[in-house]
Amino acid sequence: MIDVFVQMPAPRRARSKERVTKPMEKLLWRSQAVEYIYSTSSPGMAMAVVRFYVGQDEEKSIGPAQPKMQANFDLIPPGASQPLVKPRSIDDVPILGLTFWTGAYTTTNCGAS
Repeated sequence: MIDVFVQMPAPRRARSKERVTKPMEKLLWRSQAVEYIYSTSSPGMAMAVVRFYVGQDEEKSIGPAQPKMQANFDLIPPGASQPLVKPRSIDDVPILGLTFWTGAYTTTNCGAS
């Protein structure tokens, strides 16, 4: 899988979604190896998580994403940053998350003495 980040100077969330996130999704869906895209928009940032089909060659799946984004950069509005493509692998996924909790301490008695 890959994460794709695009920054845009302080547009409202709705504008970021329409002007950055949706065009970025359309470009990424053009790859035949894409199984799923999850995207999110926030003021000044658009991010897409692209999941490829299991068993696909990693280099062949991830490789075309960066050139495809750069070749179609004219679809993304002026002022947006170049897309940052970060590959992720199964090794980047945590296998366990732990939360420790105790009722013995509260915010009033856990400070330094």
